[in-house]
Amino acid sequence: MGKDVSNEQLFELMTKMYNELTGRMDSMHSELTGRMDSMHSELTGRMDSMHSELTGRIDSMQGELTGRMDSMDSELTGRMDSMHSELTGRMDSMDNELTGRMDSMDNKLTNRMDSMHSELTGRIDSMQGEMQGMQDEIKEIKNRVIVIEQEHGKKLDALFDGYKQNSDKLDRIEEEVSKHEEIILRRIK
Repeated sequence: MGKDVSNEQLFELMTKMYNELTGRMDSMHSELTGRMDSMHSELTGRMDSMHSELTGRIDSMQGELTGRMDSMDSELTGRMDSMHSELTGRMDSMDNELTGRMDSMDNKLTNRMDSMHSELTGRIDSMQGEMQGMQDEIKEIKNRVIVIEQEHGKKLDALFDGYKQNSDKLDRIEEEVSKHEEIILRRIK
């Protein structure tokens, strides 16, 4: 491997990635929910405003026309009913269109979130596989180290025995040299 990574570092990296992805998903969800709520409020406001405006106009026209031309009452009533039906149709059409768009946006958001979930699940599974591989390698290395320690332990024992034997021999030689030295010194005196 090019770089040694501890299990803690790997776990910290995975935790950081998970937290970052969770934060991003929460942020996206909040942003999309806010946008949808804002659009819904805006559309509701516009529809209420349009309804109020149209109702006000219709009521105004009806009062004015009724006061001025009683003879055209049936014609105006027909036109107003027609306009009401048309407006209702348009509002229903707009409602259907908005509902379709919102459903489409909901589906896209759901698909994106499902895709991200699948991708994250795949990455986590991959990382777990890599971690298992690393754990297996660590176990193998640990077993090798144990074997090396045992082999070197035996070799060190043999070296220490050889050192002790050499040390004992040197001690005996030193004793002999000391004895000879005493004898030589006695002869010289």
